[in-house]
Parts: sequence; C-alpha cells; structure tokens
Amino acid sequence: MPWKEKNVLNERLEFVHEAIKGNWSISDLCKKYGISRKTGYKFIQRYRDLGPWGLEDRSRAPHHQANRVSDQMIDMLVDARHRYPTWGPRKIVKVLQRDNPSIIEWPALSTAGEIFNRHGLVRSKRKRRPNGQYYRGRGDIPDRPNQVWCADHKGPFHTADGYKVDPLTVSDDYSRFLIGCRCMDSLGSEATIPAFIRLFQRYGLPDAIRTDNGSPFASSKGLGGFTELSKWFVKLGITPQRIEPGKPYQNGAHERMHRTLKAETANPAARNRRAQQRAFDRFRKEYNEVRPHEALEDDTPDMHYKHSVKPFPSKVPEPEYPESYETKRVRCKGSVKLHGKEIFITSALDKEWVAFEQISDLQWRVHFYHLALGVYDLGTGKWLHFPAHHQT
Repeated sequence: MPWKEKNVLNERLEFVHEAIKGNWSISDLCKKYGISRKTGYKFIQRYRDLGPWGLEDRSRAPHHQANRVSDQMIDMLVDARHRYPTWGPRKIVKVLQRDNPSIIEWPALSTAGEIFNRHGLVRSKRKRRPNGQYYRGRGDIPDRPNQVWCADHKGPFHTADGYKVDPLTVSDDYSRFLIGCRCMDSLGSEATIPAFIRLFQRYGLPDAIRTDNGSPFASSKGLGGFTELSKWFVKLGITPQRIEPGKPYQNGAHERMHRTLKAETANPAARNRRAQQRAFDRFRKEYNEVRPHEALEDDTPDMHYKHSVKPFPSKVPEPEYPESYETKRVRCKGSVKLHGKEIFITSALDKEWVAFEQISDLQWRVHFYHLALGVYDLGTGKWLHFPAHHQT
C-alpha cells in the first residue's frame, strides 16, 4: 500500500535516503514502498531542490485560475451590496451591468452570492413552507398600466419618538410602479380620500383598485361591503376588487413589495414622522427607477408605467342608467321601496341613486353606477346572489 499513514513524511525521507544510497534500484524501491516510479522520482527531485521540506504535501489548487474574479470586480460587487443590502446577486449584477456597459465579462450569479457570503453580507433565512399555487385574485391578469392598482395599509410600526406609522401604499399591478407610499394620521375614509385625490390628480384614474377587506376599503355591513372610500371609487368609474378574506397572496406582488419596504425603511424605523416619510420617498424613487424586477425581465417599473388616459374629474359625475331601469334613492336607513316591498341595501349608499333592472317577473338586479350589486327576489324577499365585481 502507499505511504504508511502514521508518519508520511518519515516514510518519504527513508525512501529518498535509500534511493540516494543506491543499494536498491528505483523500481524495486518503489515496489517496497507501494508507490509508482513517477511518484518516486518526483520526491527524489523535490528533496534535491528543497531538502526535507520538499517532501511535505502541497496544495492541489491550481496556481492560476483562468476565471478568477478580479479584486476590482469584487470591490465593485461589495460596494453595491452595501448600497443595496436587501438586494440579491441578480439585481446587483444587473444594475452594475447597466451602469458599466464597457465591462464585458461578469461573474456568475452564484459567484457573486459566494462573494457576498465571504464578506459577511448574507443573512441566513428561515425556511418557509410552500404556500401552493400563486393566485392573482379575481379578474384577468392586467396587460397594461392602470388596469389594476393595488392598495393597502402597511403597518403598523413606531418611529423612535413613538409616532405610529401605518402608511398607505399604492402600486400598479402591471408595471409594479409604486405610485404612492405615505404616512397616514388615520385609517378612515376621511383621511384616505384626500391621499387618493393627490394620486389621481398626478397619475389619472385606474380601471380597478384591488384591496383586502379591511378598513377603509371594505365593510362587513350591507350589500357590496361599501365604505365612503369604495363608494367614492365607484362614483369615479373605478371598480373595487377585493381579495378573499385571509388570502393576502391574491395581492401577492403588492404584499412582496411591503416586505422589501419594511426591510429598507423600517429596520430600524426613522427618528420621527418626517424622517420616515423621507425614507419612504427615497425607497419609492429607488424602487421605481433603479431596482430591477424579475417579473419585468430585470427592467425597472418606470420603464413600463405610463400615466392613465382617464383624468381625475373636477366634479364627481352623476349616475346614468338606461330608461328601462327603475331608479330609487336610498333612504337614510339604507333601504328603498320597490312595488310596495321594503328592501334593505346598505346605509353606506344613503341618499344615493340606485337602479333596478327587471330580469324576470319577480327578480330584479340592483345597480349602483357601473356595478351590479345583486339580484333581489320580490316573491321570497331574499337576495339571490351577489356578483361582487360584475360591471354593467
């Protein structure tokens, strides 16, 4: 067998000494020590060149690495990682390629990740259970900007001086463009409507806005789950879309943005509200104009977003219903009377005009602006079904 493992260096020294004495032929000596002639000659030469130290084991790593990443490239990657500590190798390499078009060769993403890890720039992540197939929510996947906006209140958390932050976030589902991110004093419609007015004045109106079922976007009371905010959306021609309760993944792209927003602006939070808003503004600019998005083939959102062609009106329009419909004004308790029957709709539509479309002898479909709210049966006095997102 090859060198005795109890003391390899001594075995090699004995082999070389005997070879130098010349009492044995090299072939016989190699057979005695269980090594090849090539190995024998190699250690004889090493001993002559370097003495006993030449018989020690040497590293098998190649002396020259053809694809070794240069120190300059490593510094560039590490500096970018410090600037964007929550970005992965894919986004960082993409941005560097975009900013340095003269550089032709770039390291593989796995190599960039190893460089970050070697410099202590990678945090171990807790393994997550798979949550099944991704579901986009009701309606088709948008194929243009402003077809669907996503909105939510992300929070709450507190700034260093104790201010409670529960920002309103709004994004375009098609382009991932972060339209707004603002600290709010209240979660009610009275505070949220002015915030949306500013966004609508700047970017125009979307076709639909997708939200969860919480305040101020939806209510559990009455037909259609209306709040002052969602009623106002409908009057502007915007369809409220709501994800199913307990299924935030139906608004998955927006929820994923929230995770990045928290990591980059609230960990830790700023010292006060103004500083926190400045952090949100910086994040929004970077998110829209610098950060590559895999869903956009590594483009930035501002490369895909365009303002809506539907401007914010100076006056909320009145509803226009077909002449064949029977129009009724909702009374203060949320009810209307149709053919002698008292029908409760929702108190959220107090003093608003709704329309009844007769679809059979006893069944009537109720409309509010462009939305069909449900079908009422005068015979049984019951609502039959509620097409929550149906447009007339």
